Formats: sequence, C-alpha cells, structure tokens
Amino acid sequence: MQYEAIGKIFEKALDKMVMEDGIKTLEQVSASTTKRSNLCERVKDELTPLMKGSNPVMSCLDNFVTTDEECGNFDQFVKAAVNAFFDNDLLNTVRVFLQNAKGSFGLCVTTSLDAHRQVAMAAKGQTLCIAFYPRKGVICYDMVLSRQL
Repeated sequence: MQYEAIGKIFEKALDKMVMEDGIKTLEQVSASTTKRSNLCERVKDELTPLMKGSNPVMSCLDNFVTTDEECGNFDQFVKAAVNAFFDNDLLNTVRVFLQNAKGSFGLCVTTSLDAHRQVAMAAKGQTLCIAFYPRKGVICYDMVLSRQL
C-alpha cells in the first residue's frame, strides 16, 4: 500500500510534466536525459516534504533512503526509480539478454501485466518466422533451425 502511494507520486509528477511541457509520447521523456532529469527534480519536489516529515506513506523507505546531505541517497533512489521505469520494459530486457546469451535459439517474452498488449520476440543464430492474423486475434511464430536447410 505504501509503495503504491509512492508510485502514485511519481505518476502524478510525470502526468504534470507531460501536460505542462506538451509531451506527446513517453518516448520523448525516455530518450532525453534532460527530460528525465526534469522528471527527477519534479518527483524530488513532491517527495522531499514527505521525507522530512513523519509521513506514514514514506515510512517504508526509512531503512533504505535518507535525505541527509552528507550520506543521503534520496537523489539516487529517485533517479534509479525513473530510469527503471523507462528502461526495464520487455524490449530492453530481451536486448540485454541477447547481448549476453550464447548459442542458437529463439524466444518469445511477455508478462502477466501486459500480456494483452505487449510481446517481444527474438532469435539468435536462426530465422524467426512470424505470422499475424488480426481478425482472428492470433500470432503464430516458428523458430526451427532445420527449416533453413
């Protein structure tokens, strides 16, 4: 419950930034270090009063995040959360996996949260065949190495 409330603060700051700056897509924020930094500043402006007070919403972070000037990690927390939001999607996950994977294979990745709208498919060392049937709501894929021969 507390983490959800903190997430809502991040979401509110992003929504406000999108409205005020005329941003059309989240990709504009994701691709710009300046816009990401601006979002971090907006989030910090919202969270700082809650961190300095004894707000019960922020108590879940007491053991992990401090605003102490000398050893505080509040800035790092906000930056890590913003970067994780923009960088830890299915596409980036598959990209990181493929950069470090060995062998020949194909994969199809989805999540329970976004299964109805998001899928990432990739192959390394073999052909990936994909067929879309939108009227039937079906996607078929095949990654059999022997079919290439």
